[in-house]
Amino acid sequence: MRGVKGVEGDPNYRQWFNFDSRPKHPQESNTHVGPAYRSGDITWMLDNTLDPTNSAMTNYFSLYDTKGDFAADLKNRLSLRDSLDLDNTGLPFISTTNHLTSTGSPINPFFELKDSDDHWAYYYAASERPGVSVREHIGVQSSRNNYWRFSDTYNYQLGNGPQGDSINDFKFIFGGGVYRKPLIDDNYYLGYASTWIHLPDNDPIGGRVMPPFQGASGGPSGGPIFSLFGKEIDIFFHPLGVRPGSILEVGDKAAFSGHVVPNLDSEVSIEVTTPSGLRKYVKGQANKFGYFYLPITNFNVEEPGPYAVNISVTHRGMTSSGAVEAPYPSGGILGEDTNSYQFYVVKSASKEARIENILPSKLRNSETLNFSLST
Repeated sequence: MRGVKGVEGDPNYRQWFNFDSRPKHPQESNTHVGPAYRSGDITWMLDNTLDPTNSAMTNYFSLYDTKGDFAADLKNRLSLRDSLDLDNTGLPFISTTNHLTSTGSPINPFFELKDSDDHWAYYYAASERPGVSVREHIGVQSSRNNYWRFSDTYNYQLGNGPQGDSINDFKFIFGGGVYRKPLIDDNYYLGYASTWIHLPDNDPIGGRVMPPFQGASGGPSGGPIFSLFGKEIDIFFHPLGVRPGSILEVGDKAAFSGHVVPNLDSEVSIEVTTPSGLRKYVKGQANKFGYFYLPITNFNVEEPGPYAVNISVTHRGMTSSGAVEAPYPSGGILGEDTNSYQFYVVKSASKEARIENILPSKLRNSETLNFSLST
């Protein structure tokens, strides 16, 4: 399962490109950009008011044939207008029947009899910013109503301001594909994951789709994912489960999971230090879409107090442009301290702290917030 090469108005252009370099067509002044062609790649985009040629993101996917038998299976099922370039651009997710080549029947295969020789194809699309739901749908081919612009307020969900996306915001672009042959019970289930980044206005390169790691795997360089606190970030871990600042009670289970960005099968190493100095380790490899969780490493927290967590991620394997070479890309989490955070464990009888002083409703520029706590 893959995204698209190029953009909606020119979907067979290139898998990696700068938006300024692609052919310009008059009708494409407001082009929607599809997911990066390969899982693990990164799409960087500007606000639509700065660059109307890539003004919106949309999700639609294609089937890619790695062995050749899939193309042979479809050869007699598609009309002449449908592409069979499963080695290069891919085939849109469409449901096919033998009727299409002979009678041009418009009947959707979902409504045919169960014993008919229909093939069903559809995909699940989900674009998510951590804490904010962006777009989800189930569809075939492309969809006119699945795009979004980056000033979207996303229905004012908690954690999203009225300006929409901000500089360095990132989104996970997920896809799940299904191709079913009910009559013979032969099914394909496919997956996809890439990353989207919101660029600052003064970015020197502009909108682009590139492999990760600044050319470390032999492909073209799209630059770092972004810069944060003066540091270039090429890879990071987004914690789930026990997160920075989480509060647990004695006896609770601590579970560490998260997503690696870029969405690749990178190595994850987590060291947890208890208040008394004991150390616990969570180590392993993310799945091919960058998700990491090892249930066997869960443990119960028995000591109250602050727990220190140290996280590092390293990628030593493949990308869409080949295997990375040493020095291998490595990183931690996002923040001023890029490798560590704390979470806290309290007793069940602990009282909640209260803020004693009255806090202002709005801070002035450079104003310091002072407050005191009492129990």
